[in-house]
Amino acid sequence: MKNRILLSAILFAGCSSLPRYVAPPVSENPATVSNYSNLLLCKLTGIKGPDGYNACQARLLVIDGFVVPNSTQVKVSSGVRKISTFCHVIDFSYSLPGAASSQKPDKSYSQKYEVEFAHGAIYKVEPFWDGSFCRVRLIDATGNELPMKDVLNPIGA
Repeated sequence: MKNRILLSAILFAGCSSLPRYVAPPVSENPATVSNYSNLLLCKLTGIKGPDGYNACQARLLVIDGFVVPNSTQVKVSSGVRKISTFCHVIDFSYSLPGAASSQKPDKSYSQKYEVEFAHGAIYKVEPFWDGSFCRVRLIDATGNELPMKDVLNPIGA
């Protein structure tokens, strides 16, 4: 728990100098993005990854240089946007009886993308594993992946 609090403090401290994101007015017919959170049942139903890790949370962190509040849904103006995403994973193998793991139980990954959002479209954030990195993709209402131009290679924290 202490590591999770420390991770959150570091993430928010890094973003504290950025201005806060303000959702566009409804009259713009913005896109809606639903973030992924499975913290309560993550051990059982999280997205399984390597070495006992499960992806437990994935969300939009920054849109066009503005910090997005941690909420279940985000409204985004249509058009090309630069976004930063966040994927939080937990190693559930560290707490097994007799396990002497040197790994940290929590990790986070962030990526930067350039994405084009459509008017009124509905997307969901979905974590996935790319080797040993947890990455994020956006899926539209028909199940198609939104093209995302990778601006920066994934960084593991």
